[in-house]
Amino acid sequence: GDVPAAIINYLFIFGTIPASNSLSKSYRLGKQNNRLELIARHSERDRIAQQLHDNLGQSFSMLALKAELAEKLLEKDPALAKQQLKDIAAASRQNLDLV
Repeated sequence: GDVPAAIINYLFIFGTIPASNSLSKSYRLGKQNNRLELIARHSERDRIAQQLHDNLGQSFSMLALKAELAEKLLEKDPALAKQQLKDIAAASRQNLDLV
């Protein structure tokens, strides 16, 4: 009577502790995995935001230059000034599509 009970107690105590440790380790690894995924998502979001910022900044610089050129061409070459304004409108629409 006492031997089977002792064996059951032994298996319960020494079988549950490793299982408990394994579950605890799995939980910690899962949490760590979630943190790494979150960091990766934030990093990718930051990279995309920086790229968008750079592209829009470059495009706005080009738009400003084309607007200045169109202003200077108004009297000298109205057709070219009009083309510059069309280019500005098209580039502006493309910028809006990016956002």
